Amino acid sequence: MNESARATLDLATGFGEVLESWARKFNHTKSDETEAIASCLRLVGEQLSLATTEGYSCLPLSALQSTLTGETIAGIRAKLLASKLVGTPMQTPAKPLILDDSDRLYLYRHFEQERRLARRLVERAQSPRPQILDSARFRECLDADFGSASPTGSGAAPDWQRIAVAQALFNPMTFISGGPGTGKTRTAAQLIDCMLRLRPNTRIALAAPTGKAAARLRDALSPDSKKIDAFTLHRPVSYTHLRAHETDSY
Repeated sequence: MNESARATLDLATGFGEVLESWARKFNHTKSDETEAIASCLRLVGEQLSLATTEGYSCLPLSALQSTLTGETIAGIRAKLLASKLVGTPMQTPAKPLILDDSDRLYLYRHFEQERRLARRLVERAQSPRPQILDSARFRECLDADFGSASPTGSGAAPDWQRIAVAQALFNPMTFISGGPGTGKTRTAAQLIDCMLRLRPNTRIALAAPTGKAAARLRDALSPDSKKIDAFTLHRPVSYTHLRAHETDSY
């Protein structure tokens, strides 16, 4: 086991032991039930720590059944809620761990971050649609990147990349998904080209999970769009986080 893996395992073990200790502290009566709850919380804490280290925001209780042999999801849920360290989303005051109605366990911080993100996405989706004032220019932009659209009833397969770009131009928020090699990067580059043709003063930020992905996105841009930089997600997220703290300080 390498040093990084050992550190990850040590962190998970330590987190589990802390939760076990707290469970005994908050359940003052020493009994078999208290010991069962504390033991359960230790194992759950270890698995939750490992899951968050791997990039997951939560841990489904179904993933614990192989670790907690003989336990049902309902039984695990009951022990967690009885520990006084795990609460539900609407419970006040908030607990260090949150267990939602779909049996997903979160660290409180990650639960709040996910809830804020969901709220912002809903707000964004409900915001006014961008106005495309010149429909002829809109079609011209699409044709420049994708060629003329196939006539209705021709039997040709739909050009999903063209459709994705058109949807993104008409909606305040669009998700474009697909497996490796399905053209997501090319579609994003074509979307940017169309946006700049239709609205030259549009402010555009490009971000990707890794530096390599950001470089691929930048390389896919047309010469006219090369002035737009692409960077990893950490940069805009860190900036937003900093601005939020500055706002909170006033």
